[in-house]
Amino acid sequence: MRERKSYASFLYAAGRLKKVKRTGWIVRHLPDESVADHTFRTALLAMLLSDLIDSAIDKERVLRMALIHDLAECYVGDWDLETTNTIGKEVKKRVEETAIKKVLSFLPAQIASRYYHTWKEFEENSSKEAKIVHLADKLEAVMQAFELSKFGYSKSVKREFERNLESLELTQELKALLQVFMEEIKRWEK
Repeated sequence: MRERKSYASFLYAAGRLKKVKRTGWIVRHLPDESVADHTFRTALLAMLLSDLIDSAIDKERVLRMALIHDLAECYVGDWDLETTNTIGKEVKKRVEETAIKKVLSFLPAQIASRYYHTWKEFEENSSKEAKIVHLADKLEAVMQAFELSKFGYSKSVKREFERNLESLELTQELKALLQVFMEEIKRWEK
């Protein structure tokens, strides 16, 4: 018989992401979005990116990773770069690791372990799949910033989020796709 845990508690905890607001928008006094909003489009974007790449990519792993990459935030909230720099990346890493283990504790050990290792792979950016999800994560924020600027909000925010893309470790394939996406997004301004 399968190990019985509280599946509903896991889903309830994950559902908290619908109420956790993305800090980057709040501190800039922009219309907020929830972490769940961000996660949804990040997952769609990661799926699309993985389908556009010719190389062998584990698409299921990409989707799983995109869906759980911010799951720890259901307990710790969304920390912007300033907060992370203030408390330190190592502290943030420990706090998020504790949180992800807490939310996964509602699941059977084998499933929790698989989800944890997928989350860890994203955190360490240790695979082609993780690099796709990292790009999707940052590109989704750029898209949100461009959408806000189109509706009259500060254009400086979109430039700030564009700069975040520069720090990503990308394969040549992903760099080419990023360029295509950015050209298309910039056409929104016209």
